[in-house]
Amino acid sequence: MSTDTLPVLQAALGINNVDDPKAASFQVGPRGGKPKFLTQAQNVDLDKEGFVRRRVGRTKRLDLTSAHSLWASASGRLFLVDSGTLYEIAGDFTQREVDTGLGDQQVSFTEAAGQIFYSNETKSGVVDSFWGIPMPSSPFIIPTTGNLQVGRYMVAVTAVRAGVESGARQPAVIELDSPAGLAITLAGVDGDVDSLNIYLTQPNGELLYFLREIPPSTSFTVNSLPPTTDPLKTFGFYPPLPAQHIALYRGRMLLAVGNALYWSQPLAYHHFRIQTDVQLFPDRITMLGALDRGLYVAAGSRTFHIAGDEPDAWQPRLVDTRQVAEGEPLRLPTQKLPSLQSQGEVLVWATADGFVAGLPDGSLQHLTDGRLAVDSYKQSSLVFREEEGIRQILLALQTKQADTRFGATDRVTCKVTRANEAVGEP
Repeated sequence: MSTDTLPVLQAALGINNVDDPKAASFQVGPRGGKPKFLTQAQNVDLDKEGFVRRRVGRTKRLDLTSAHSLWASASGRLFLVDSGTLYEIAGDFTQREVDTGLGDQQVSFTEAAGQIFYSNETKSGVVDSFWGIPMPSSPFIIPTTGNLQVGRYMVAVTAVRAGVESGARQPAVIELDSPAGLAITLAGVDGDVDSLNIYLTQPNGELLYFLREIPPSTSFTVNSLPPTTDPLKTFGFYPPLPAQHIALYRGRMLLAVGNALYWSQPLAYHHFRIQTDVQLFPDRITMLGALDRGLYVAAGSRTFHIAGDEPDAWQPRLVDTRQVAEGEPLRLPTQKLPSLQSQGEVLVWATADGFVAGLPDGSLQHLTDGRLAVDSYKQSSLVFREEEGIRQILLALQTKQADTRFGATDRVTCKVTRANEAVGEP
């Protein structure tokens, strides 16, 4: 047989596992024909024209035991978790231990104010720093010798570390029937704090004012009134909860905890009002990603877009009903995906129908709709790769949950029901 009669693959449009393999879209035409789809491709890359290249080899740099949560910051720092320990990987591939005790759960990262924040459902932290200060316990008060005036007093205590003040719990209340001092006891004080701030009301007052700063201690005495110039501002502020996903949006740190989305005070990433500053979703949040003008939240089989500068204006809007595998979305400049014909940055994540791009205006584009079907997996990891003129989004899936099945047949079943004949009619 002449080689001129053999089908030759010159170019391909990519993978298609939805259409029947016998369909015309897979048939290779004569030399010079249109590119065709492939049912599978192993160890090769396709360039933007569809031509096949052998995939570039790789060199092993690190010996890892059970690594996960590989993440690179916008500033060029690289992190991963191996056997429950968070490491920073230097340019020469040396490892620096950052934190321990993170377990096997995926870790979410974000960068804010020049710092790297991280969290999973076990632990939260900041690389080379701290994230949040536990509140001191509510104080226990008894009268002692002193000269405070008769009346009702409230006392609250906060902790200070590196210039950051914790929140304060419910203040303790005491009534003095005669002039006295206040002997105050705390159940315990975090060993990492630098000092404690004491707040006290005026007699029968309603506002707590700064009285003085003291070294960390579980007991102290109050015997003077505070000036009325510096009120308590961190009442009810909690440190961050361990979260499966975190993101920075409009100067607030966002935490996805189960099916709840929490947000910090503006530009105060240590302070959360967890009782009030929360938005509930119908299912566990599996994806959280933020752009400059809005954020995307996936919960179960529903994806929402939220826009607005302040939480009071946040109204989740349903934009998709496809199952999203749990993981961190990619944030990419739109020029990396020119087919989107958009400006700014986009988010990309994985669904049962392949890749989805969330655009800045809250609209979605299903990048592989109609030609790629993915089995349902619990977790996903995405990486953007650009090498030798080839741009790729690589997807890894973990913990298979269900198969995606497609089938077709030419058999037709028809059921005919005959009407009863009316009595007496011809």
